Amino acid sequence: MSTEPTEAQVVAGVIAGTITQSGFDTTRQISYRAPIRIVSRVDAMAAQANVTRTQMLTMLLDAGIEAVQAHLPRKVRAELDRNAVTYDEPEAA
Repeated sequence: MSTEPTEAQVVAGVIAGTITQSGFDTTRQISYRAPIRIVSRVDAMAAQANVTRTQMLTMLLDAGIEAVQAHLPRKVRAELDRNAVTYDEPEAA
């Protein structure tokens, strides 16, 4: 059994102030329209954790993706991993 914290536990620790999160991955800008109720909650969490909205959204997405993938069959997880697009290299013009 793993003793590593889940992404959700890390996010909760950041919000509670018991874990500090430094360094984030390379990013890519996207556009997303969120319901006001979600933005309000994300903003409150970000303020409590003293991080930006973008940082909090990234942590919450990581935690949510990890939680959902934990409930998927192994075959589906492997297929998603194969089909995930990586943005490590510049896009072709």
